[in-house]
Amino acid sequence: MSEIDKEVEAALKPLTDRERQFCIEYAAMPNPHHAALQAGYSDKSARSQGHQLLKKPKIRSAVNLCRERNELKAGISQEDTLRKLRTIIDRCMQTEPVLDFQGNPTGEYRFDAKNALQAIDIANKMGGHYAPKKLDVDSTINFIQIFGDEDD
Repeated sequence: MSEIDKEVEAALKPLTDRERQFCIEYAAMPNPHHAALQAGYSDKSARSQGHQLLKKPKIRSAVNLCRERNELKAGISQEDTLRKLRTIIDRCMQTEPVLDFQGNPTGEYRFDAKNALQAIDIANKMGGHYAPKKLDVDSTINFIQIFGDEDD
């Protein structure tokens, strides 16, 4: 067992099963809601639980060690990945002149929107920058609750 594995094991040992799983999941994909769901928290409480867990120093320390271990095993850090995604985004967003068959510019320009958006999406997922899902609300019930039923 490597030194980093020993450190991770020692950091995870005093935690509960859910907290351990949260640390492992959050280190892989830094989204507190997603990590809490994967750790077994209910959909209703996962968002708040994820944020509460990250306030605990033992959890933050374990997450950092798990992330460091993941980076060592993969041979690439999250920072490296984000830097490469930034390069992809920049290259895809560059406008290129459209050329005719003789190689002359037509006056039109294009850029690779699909791949730029895909790289932005990946970077956002890595950073946990997605907004929470909207709740479904039954507008009929709300309308009746607010304005009353016609039969009243």
